[in-house]
Amino acid sequence: MGALQRGEIDLKLGRSYALPKALESEDLGDDAFACVVRRGHPARARPTLRAWAGFDHLVIAPTAAPGQEPSGAIDAALAERGLRRRVAMTVPHFLVAPFVVARSDLVLTAPARLVAPFLRSLALRRIALPLPLAGYRLGQVWAARSGRDPGHRWLRATIVTCFAPRGT
Repeated sequence: MGALQRGEIDLKLGRSYALPKALESEDLGDDAFACVVRRGHPARARPTLRAWAGFDHLVIAPTAAPGQEPSGAIDAALAERGLRRRVAMTVPHFLVAPFVVARSDLVLTAPARLVAPFLRSLALRRIALPLPLAGYRLGQVWAARSGRDPGHRWLRATIVTCFAPRGT
């Protein structure tokens, strides 16, 4: 959030949460997690939790330092069950992940909105996520000082349109 407050970036898309007064936000909709593999991956459509944790996972970690083991909600939920997933690779960008999965035996658990457009074009296959993960609200955040800027208002409105359900 500091980059928004310092004016280094204009807009952030991500999970919605409480913000400092210098920032404003708008909800874009709900999202959930989906798990995908390449179409020929040996994973069953409904793997057991132990089998799923044992796969080689690709993790999207935009802010992870080199050599740092990523840890998030998935890892915490597995730890509560005495399990740990095998993280074989991390990438810093969301959009590279589906391409890596399409050419490997890695498993990706990511926002459903992220992976859905790639299912057909990259021959990805959804598998059941054997771990209950809560969904979340997706929103856009900007510095309050940008709120009335016409170009910024246009950008935010365009993003709202992109996230609107089809047919509206």
